[in-house]
Amino acid sequence: LEEGSDGMVFIAKIDPNGNAAKSNFDIRIGDIVTAVSATFGDEVWSTRGVGLDRVLKSIKIRAGDFVTLVLESSEENEDQKNQAQENASQRRTDAREKFGEPVILDPITLTP
Repeated sequence: LEEGSDGMVFIAKIDPNGNAAKSNFDIRIGDIVTAVSATFGDEVWSTRGVGLDRVLKSIKIRAGDFVTLVLESSEENEDQKNQAQENASQRRTDAREKFGEPVILDPITLTP
């Protein structure tokens, strides 16, 4: 695993004798780790942008016999980023149509 400049953690290499290679899942170099098992139980926690240290700690402290990793291809991740940007832009446009342009307030008097 390695960390990208955006804090996302991705598969850097796959050991041919490791669990990933033996799992028969379609795991590829560059796939992004988007969630990891919670400390205990069946829940998974988002790892988007949290960095390599937190992902590794989450794996290390996991109580139980296995850890679940949710992976996304880099193409899927890019599509999600683009969709999120489009959604945010549309929400800004909708809010400006409904409420008008933003007004910057003085932080002390709360007046424009």
